[in-house]
Amino acid sequence: MASNTYRAVGNDGNSYNNSLQCSLNQSVPPAVCEALRLASDHLPVTMKLVVKNQASGVTSLSASSSFRLVNSLAGTRLLINFSGSEAQKWHWQVFNMQGQNLLSGEESGAQKSILINSLSTGWHFITLYSYEGERAVFRFLKN
Repeated sequence: MASNTYRAVGNDGNSYNNSLQCSLNQSVPPAVCEALRLASDHLPVTMKLVVKNQASGVTSLSASSSFRLVNSLAGTRLLINFSGSEAQKWHWQVFNMQGQNLLSGEESGAQKSILINSLSTGWHFITLYSYEGERAVFRFLKN
């Protein structure tokens, strides 16, 4: 956390463990104070964070020359086209938005249908790997 950036919005220092006193509060406009007072018994907090290391996760989505995701909106199956040789093997992994590996498999051939009906509804990533070192990441919505 960056120094001196932690702030409880609406905290004027005079209402510890009590309801906000909006008539005396100078830390936010009166309408904001009243909305905070009515909405909750907790105040929102803001702060600036300093990230020293690169966060893990997907750094870019790539449109590979060998792989193509046919349907980015999918119900029960994802359709993948692979332009490598028919006998060439490739593998795949499906991740949720938290980076958890949910499904994986190995395939060969130019077009595959991957069963995804066990996935929950929402956004996911599929990473496709050829054994020649090519990698492609696609985002899809499971409905």
